[in-house]
Amino acid sequence: MKSLSRCVFLMVVLLSLAACGDEKGGAAGEQDPVPDAGADTQEPSEDLPPEQEDAEPQDADEPDPEDTDGPDEPDMDEVDTGQPDADEPDLPPDDQCDLSAKGDENKDRVVLIGHPFAQEVGQQGTTLTSMTLRATGELVRDGVRLDVGVRVGRIEFVPSGQFALVLGERDELISLRVDGAGALTEVGRVELPGADYGDIVMMDNGRTAFIVGSNVNETSGISVVNIGCDGSIELLSEAFFNLRLTRSMALRPGQQSAVLLGGQTAFEPIDDDDLRLLERDGDGWRQTGAFDIFGDFIDAERIGLSPDGQLLLIPNGSVFSEEGSQVSVVAIEGDGAREVNRLTDLPDAREARFSPDGQSAIVTLLEPGRVAVLRRDGLNMVLVEEIRGIGLPEQIAAVERGDLSGLVLLSSVDPQGGPNIAMLRFEGPGQVVDMGQVDLSEDFEDIPGPITVQP
Repeated sequence: MKSLSRCVFLMVVLLSLAACGDEKGGAAGEQDPVPDAGADTQEPSEDLPPEQEDAEPQDADEPDPEDTDGPDEPDMDEVDTGQPDADEPDLPPDDQCDLSAKGDENKDRVVLIGHPFAQEVGQQGTTLTSMTLRATGELVRDGVRLDVGVRVGRIEFVPSGQFALVLGERDELISLRVDGAGALTEVGRVELPGADYGDIVMMDNGRTAFIVGSNVNETSGISVVNIGCDGSIELLSEAFFNLRLTRSMALRPGQQSAVLLGGQTAFEPIDDDDLRLLERDGDGWRQTGAFDIFGDFIDAERIGLSPDGQLLLIPNGSVFSEEGSQVSVVAIEGDGAREVNRLTDLPDAREARFSPDGQSAIVTLLEPGRVAVLRRDGLNMVLVEEIRGIGLPEQIAAVERGDLSGLVLLSSVDPQGGPNIAMLRFEGPGQVVDMGQVDLSEDFEDIPGPITVQP
């Protein structure tokens, strides 16, 4: 559950943007606007309002026999309705495809961005847009807007980048085929156990994903999803791992064990432990250790595990906790975990991410509009600086290979400048450089939320 302070701050930002929009109008900066990818099929039906989080996917419209588009113009109806192309080539059997192959490390990459607000203030958004991150580092607004029928909580690519999983905040998971920034097609959708969702963990093989949902009962925990060669998704109900109030998960090196944040409860049956070590058990998981790190409530978007699996960062932005505004640094040693440091005075800490070399990390501080930069010191992390001027940063997307390795993308919305994508880059131990930002339009529906980039 998001903090109350975030909700209040967002309302202030929205009102500020409304005032700015009346004066300025149009898009901020010189970037071309995102094309409207087919208004006939993008908008939800009257029976399915955008704010309905459990909305069913909209059926595709029948082709218009009077369509006069020339051969060079894509049929945007097909893109928006999410239906596969009729002439799609045959795919290999599920035991022969390779969704782990990442391809050229210096390719152009597709960036996907979820939008939590609709054009009308007070309504929830159910769309995502696409952009292209050029191999040169330029972020270009050349994509489409796709209505997925649910408010997006997290987006994650398979390693090959052919497909992306889109997680609704409530109980739906959607699979998209990504043929470029201008071509997004829905290929699968499953219903998850009823919970609040915000974390997807993808295995390196690209065929299995773990979806973390938080609730107080038997529907809270880790769902296991298989991904087919065609991007279809299958929920393995028998592999479900139940744990109350689960928050976030990170795979350890080798991907046969994991760290899970969750399980701590102040109600019957009381559980003091908030950190779990897990081990693969068939398709699912079994617990091998439990540890008490924080004394009361925890509110974190995503934990961060170092590439060597030795250090874990746990942000706690809870406004209800006496240990809020803190980040715990935990050493993971075999089947044990121990806190080695506690970083304080980090208000509304939301998400942590290590650099590709594991020598640095960043933590987003939502309401202050800052990003904390950490440097590794053996089995410890120390605070180096805070980068300011990034409005409401929360989720983190990063490039981890090629010439752009270490580049970080953050959704941002500034009360004065409007919605944008901020860019940072890891340059050395404890060194992060601000690379500027790409402005989006000042429309409420362009306020960015969840963000991810192709591997």
